[in-house]
Amino acid sequence: MKFASIEDAFEKFIAVNLNKSPSVSSAWAKKRLSQLEKANFSKGVKSFSEATKYNLATKKCYTTLSRITSEEFISKPFLCLDQRTFFHDRAVLKIRNALEKKGWIAKWHSEGIIPFF
Repeated sequence: MKFASIEDAFEKFIAVNLNKSPSVSSAWAKKRLSQLEKANFSKGVKSFSEATKYNLATKKCYTTLSRITSEEFISKPFLCLDQRTFFHDRAVLKIRNALEKKGWIAKWHSEGIIPFF
């Protein structure tokens, strides 16, 4: 994911708790993203077209994940939201979350990070 709002993080990671019952508040997502920002693993930015804050992974996050995961595809960090592709990227994020929630896809790899040989 290039970026995520509090609502996106809530839907992806917190909407259903460990007991498989629905969570009712996005407060934990907000707190967790705030912790990641304070630790310099994410950076909060806003789009020119809306007031929603989006979190981007930082270079520190990328470097740390690269060291500790065997995941083949880790997206390099973005310094800012790309306003030229923002609406497309936002739509892809919403579709991805919806498809994953239904169980129709798993381990999504963005076309922007898959190496072409």
